Amino acid sequence: MRIILVLLALALSNITYAQITNYYDRMDHIFGAIDQSKVNTGLLKEFGVRFTEVEVFNGTLSASNFADITNWHSLYSSFYTMRVGTNTTMQNPDIISSNFDSLAESNNSAILLAAMHYNYNQ
Repeated sequence: MRIILVLLALALSNITYAQITNYYDRMDHIFGAIDQSKVNTGLLKEFGVRFTEVEVFNGTLSASNFADITNWHSLYSSFYTMRVGTNTTMQNPDIISSNFDSLAESNNSAILLAAMHYNYNQ
């Protein structure tokens, strides 16, 4: 039974990886002719997958742009997929999530506060 579950998990991860690779192959084809040096922030909004509306988080505090940890992860993952060229270095969202989990487990009395500031081109 365990072997079947392991094989199923491997098959699902391969399918997911293939879908992600296909998406990036398409985006590279669509945006292949742009001059990446003009994307001076290293992030191009149209290149990525928006897991949340990034425009809401515009640097001006309002009731609509306070984020819990789930929204923060969605925003970070959105920016992570917008990377174009070599101008931006970001950690994989899985690593960030793992770091948050480790911090939360190691100190139950602490309140984690995560902030980020990115500029992006569109």
